[in-house]
Amino acid sequence: MIKKLSGALRDRPVRTTLAVLGPVLLVAGGYGVLRLWFGTPYPDVQPVAVEAQLRQRSQEAYDVLGLPATERAATFEASRTDTGSCYYRGWSYLAHFDRPRADVVSFSHSWEVPDVPEAQARRSLEQLRKQMTDQGWQVTDDRDERHHGKDGTDLVALGLWLTTPSDGEDGEEKDRLAVRWNSSGSVLSVHGYAPCGKVPDGYDPNTFGQDTPAPTT
Repeated sequence: MIKKLSGALRDRPVRTTLAVLGPVLLVAGGYGVLRLWFGTPYPDVQPVAVEAQLRQRSQEAYDVLGLPATERAATFEASRTDTGSCYYRGWSYLAHFDRPRADVVSFSHSWEVPDVPEAQARRSLEQLRKQMTDQGWQVTDDRDERHHGKDGTDLVALGLWLTTPSDGEDGEEKDRLAVRWNSSGSVLSVHGYAPCGKVPDGYDPNTFGQDTPAPTT
């Protein structure tokens, strides 16, 4: 009798532990399965705030490029804002292969300045590189290519690609900025990008950036 009682007392902490941890382990396991299926959730975003951030960044980049008055007075070409497709994450991507999500989009703002000489483009890119890296942005790629064309002229392509450090989880998308110039058209183009985010219910991506102007001179 004493041995049975002693065994029962020893088993009681085990049963109590299982009673407490069982639901916890079940919830944790369920969460793990859901996380594998859906992947890392996209962050919630407000399109109006994203648009304002892109506009501000475009203006800052334009000011840092330091274009002379002749180029600053030039008419902007192809200034536009747009949204891009974003896709399911995790294992659920296999069930929605290559099908974009309606509630998650990326954002961009692009503009161009024509008739920028090569020397000015080089100075502008270096100024932008210094300013952005001083602010913590990282250079992910740059380009300085020169090719000899069939007509005897040199074709030059310059470019600078930057990304901002991410404050989120590893592998999370980051804001990006790309600046390009080529001698075939002497056009300096700037493209700002904000990564995929979950938009509010009922949001129409076609309304994004309808009133977004080019940077002011």
